Amino acid sequence: MRIYKTAQGKRVDIAALASQNETVRAVGNMKVNARGDTIDGFGKVVVPATQQEVVAPVTDSKAGYTEVDLQRVSEQEKSKLYPQIDSLKEEINLLKKDREAQLAEAHRIAAEKEEEARKEAEAEMDVRSLLEKKEQEKLASAYVEVKELADTLNMTPYTVFNHEHWKLLNIVLMGKVAELKLVVEDIAKDNKEIDCWPLMKAIDLILTY
Repeated sequence: MRIYKTAQGKRVDIAALASQNETVRAVGNMKVNARGDTIDGFGKVVVPATQQEVVAPVTDSKAGYTEVDLQRVSEQEKSKLYPQIDSLKEEINLLKKDREAQLAEAHRIAAEKEEEARKEAEAEMDVRSLLEKKEQEKLASAYVEVKELADTLNMTPYTVFNHEHWKLLNIVLMGKVAELKLVVEDIAKDNKEIDCWPLMKAIDLILTY
């Protein structure tokens, strides 16, 4: 046993002093004596210190929790968190599917509009080609009539005996030339990119001849 000496030179045996007063109630509100026994209100020992649960020493620095406590808390948190993660994954998948459906519908509508525009363009092209073909046929027909009348007139000599016939052919020819001019004017009006001016000038010279 270790003996301590006070400032006045007195010798004090702390261990003996503690042993003599071990049944005295400790100061505080823990209901224990100096030895550590749990006592009741009358100082009677209820649970001896030797029977009390010994707390295992803390081996981890995380707020006094043991590895078992940390593992249990981790499992509890996982059991709370994992269902939320699964729910969020399901919501994300639903949103992704909805987005994909919207994009597919937008692509379908765009493809339909593109197809309609293509068909309209083809139809317009067909109509334009048909009109151009008819104009060409009309122009060709008018030209053939003018040419036939002109050839006939050139092969018919002007004499005293057939001057009336020759004059009639000339009148008919001028009428066909006038019709040819109208056809050319219509073509020039509908097709601005075609230069019909030389042909119209030639027709005007024929009409004024």
